Amino acid sequence: MIIGGKARLLLDYDFTVIEGDDGFYALSGYSRDEFTEILGNKCRNNMQGLDHSNLIHLLKDNSEISEFDFRIYTKDKNIRWIQASIEIVDYTDGVPVVEGIFYDVTKLKTEQYERSIIYDNIPGAVVKYRMDDKLTILEANSNFYELLGTTKKDYEEGSLARFTYAQKRLVHKIISTKIPNHEDIVLEYKTSHKQTGKDVWIHWEGKYIGMDGEYPVYLAVLIDISYQKHLEQELEQIRNYNNYTEDLKEIANKDPLTGLDNRSSFRSKVETFRHSKDCRGNYALMMLDLDGFKQVNDTCGHLFGDDVLCMVCDILGKLTSDNILIGRFGGDEFLIFIKHTNKDEVNRIASYINKEISSLNLGKTNNISCSIGIILTEDIVSDYNKLVQTADEALYAVKEAGKNGYLIKEAISI
Repeated sequence: MIIGGKARLLLDYDFTVIEGDDGFYALSGYSRDEFTEILGNKCRNNMQGLDHSNLIHLLKDNSEISEFDFRIYTKDKNIRWIQASIEIVDYTDGVPVVEGIFYDVTKLKTEQYERSIIYDNIPGAVVKYRMDDKLTILEANSNFYELLGTTKKDYEEGSLARFTYAQKRLVHKIISTKIPNHEDIVLEYKTSHKQTGKDVWIHWEGKYIGMDGEYPVYLAVLIDISYQKHLEQELEQIRNYNNYTEDLKEIANKDPLTGLDNRSSFRSKVETFRHSKDCRGNYALMMLDLDGFKQVNDTCGHLFGDDVLCMVCDILGKLTSDNILIGRFGGDEFLIFIKHTNKDEVNRIASYINKEISSLNLGKTNNISCSIGIILTEDIVSDYNKLVQTADEALYAVKEAGKNGYLIKEAISI
């Protein structure tokens, strides 16, 4: 079971929590009210000091980091490892606001640490094989038999007697390819513990040490890596969970009909750019509204209307580049944001859209056109809603003037 929760916080020095769900607060052992009263809504106050310092430096060097681990002190003074998966969704006075999922990975971290100690110190199971057709065991220490739950009697007919058909084929392949050249052998395989029936993962390393008659002899060390495999499976579960949440985010951020960014996702991307160092020079926001679309729905039905919206989406999709963002505002209205642009480029793009939409052959209904309102500005501190309002005012003026055209409003500050 994965323990964790969601939260929105500032990436400031204190990692101030804006809001979080019950699972997030439960990670620290505090209730929501206790976290507010005792810790002042500041994650720094229960974060391990070295991890806090390292994380501050990490974020300073890489502001786009999306995953990191850190330790916290819980209410009962225990240490808990947390894994964070975050995404920047806004800015407040230039400070990134992130939404994230936070998991308790203490068990994984502890097992990784314990496993590293075991690997560094345990001698492991040691066995000497004669590399014949039976893979005969010449000698083995007690750890070997304990590892597999077997006794010497189980190997009277050689090691291969306990192998599966697939394992036997692998051994014969090794004997035919690596043994003649006395090469080192490293492999991993799964077998069953004879006494418990549980699967045991084995890391096997063998080295050539001499000959026994006509057969080479190998000395091998076998290490139980079942814990490691278990950890890999749990980590894979976490990755799958992360991928699942990413899929949910994608669904939440996309318009289901056209696949374009929806209104909130479009705004988030625009705001991220407008508050970034990359924002320089002019940029433009276009608001596009289809002329005559209501008649299409009224005469041909909403399913056909949806097809028309997808046709328009295909036209806009041909504009897609690193400098152009496209979103659906709602109904038959679309938004287009153009970075690092100028008036000539805006004129060219608006003319292209007008021409292509007017040229659509809708067959069973009258053709449509579009009206476009545009704000072209170099201001980087204006309110986003004001940008949309200005583009909407320009759109309204085009509608009033007869539709099927565009109007550019220019402003240094709005």
